[in-house]
Amino acid sequence: MVMEYNPRKTGYTDQDRSVRPKVQLLLDRSKLWTICLVVYGFIKLMYMIIMCRIWYPRAYGRAAKLMNKAVEDARQRSKLSQWQMMKRNFCNTQNLLSLATDPDQVAIFGRLSVGDVAPPGILYTTDKKLSNFHQIFKESSKRIFVLNFAEAHTVDDWYIPDLNDGAGLCFHAPSTLDDKIRLANNFRNDFRYTLPFYVDSIQNDSMKAYSAKPERLYIIKDGKVAFKGGPGPYSYALEELDDALRKI
Repeated sequence: MVMEYNPRKTGYTDQDRSVRPKVQLLLDRSKLWTICLVVYGFIKLMYMIIMCRIWYPRAYGRAAKLMNKAVEDARQRSKLSQWQMMKRNFCNTQNLLSLATDPDQVAIFGRLSVGDVAPPGILYTTDKKLSNFHQIFKESSKRIFVLNFAEAHTVDDWYIPDLNDGAGLCFHAPSTLDDKIRLANNFRNDFRYTLPFYVDSIQNDSMKAYSAKPERLYIIKDGKVAFKGGPGPYSYALEELDDALRKI
């Protein structure tokens, strides 16, 4: 089931929700196996936070400040204690199992380094025309565009109800390319997004090539990586990108 993106619908009920098949399979297995994976998911979460703080200290400080404000605003809006907020949105069984079983999550260093040739990837325009990074670079050497990769916080994966519901961003993970493009177009229309918008393949080939889950900032110059930011959300800082652009 794919839930249409709806910026006005909030407050999903248990009937609206489901988890991705891999997570559901784990929930159906033995309790001991589930506990082990939940612990592993928590360790991955702590590893991500600590490594981002060590390797991207400047970006981490800026990103953490923004994240803390967003979480606190959502906590006050939902009238929850700090523990309730953490349990509902971060440290619960579904979310930790999702993190434990997701091989693309927590890519601290990633596959690419500054100086590497930028992979072409597989991209689609919002009218479903096939494209790639190399083609985009040929069209314009100075271009800012947005890519829609795999959403990290869908209702059936790492669900953060008090943040997503408050922003009106609630949907199930798309299972086909048409679903993915439809969600991207709905987002562009609802938020009047004018920047060029591209959608990754349903297999998330570009996301994997650039180690970009849940998000990562890049500058590509002359077909090579000139700047690579840290992994979001803990090392995602637009100020870092701005500083790098000024130097380049």
